[in-house]
Amino acid sequence: MGNIELTLLDAPESVRFSLEEAEIATRRGAEVVSELAAFTRAPRRPHQAPVDPKALLDHLVDRCRQSFDPRITLRRDAVEENRLAAPLIRLSLRQVRATELNQAPGPGRCAQAQVADNGAGMDKATRERLFEPFFITKEVGKGTGLGLATAYGIVRDYHGWIECQSAPGAGACFWVFLPLGDPHAELEPAAPGGQTLLLIEDESVVRETVARLRGRAGYRVCEAADGVEGLELFGQLGGQVDLLNLGLAMPRLSREEVLERLAALAPRLKVVLFTGYGEG
Repeated sequence: MGNIELTLLDAPESVRFSLEEAEIATRRGAEVVSELAAFTRAPRRPHQAPVDPKALLDHLVDRCRQSFDPRITLRRDAVEENRLAAPLIRLSLRQVRATELNQAPGPGRCAQAQVADNGAGMDKATRERLFEPFFITKEVGKGTGLGLATAYGIVRDYHGWIECQSAPGAGACFWVFLPLGDPHAELEPAAPGGQTLLLIEDESVVRETVARLRGRAGYRVCEAADGVEGLELFGQLGGQVDLLNLGLAMPRLSREEVLERLAALAPRLKVVLFTGYGEG
């Protein structure tokens, strides 16, 4: 994915569509793995950053218009089952006061996203199991039973909730409620502006891709293949390093040993640990 993102930055218009489709397919594969792994990991606090709900919804609609049946705005499997009506999905977004709602997490504002369709609808037994992992009413090959369960988990992690109203033959309506924070609480980080980044990662493919991405972001990147080489490079730079990117699995010296030695040399050094193994 990193290499696709890098290529897209400079790609001519003639190949952008193919690259974007490859990026979408790759992300979908990664999302399936993440969804499966989400049910085996201990809960963890998600990273929170300011998001514009309207811009996000507009992006979603634009993407779906490119990908799905042009006769409808968005398509869900439930819509396909209802052949008597023209497929219709309605999306809306509004701001509500949490105190107005029955299941309020506390005082404050909430974003309320609504997705409603005129599909086949669901009976009470189906509604009661909607958010169970792997629960599915479709035939083999049509869905995994993870979509709503994953959505529920994500929304819950951000202190929100989902409500559903549906009946057989009457379509379905979902409401997603998410608390809105202070739009000024987290400012955009300043551009690197030539700051020096020391990257220590033993996998050459990962290291080279991350180095290129960081370089495009404005960092001066210095690469090391393991902890021993990284410490030597840190000394050669005279300790003038603004940020350390360190892989979690290191040969020769463990990450703990690398961090311990660097903490003694530069106790205020900013460190970002990264891994592809999903460790806590």
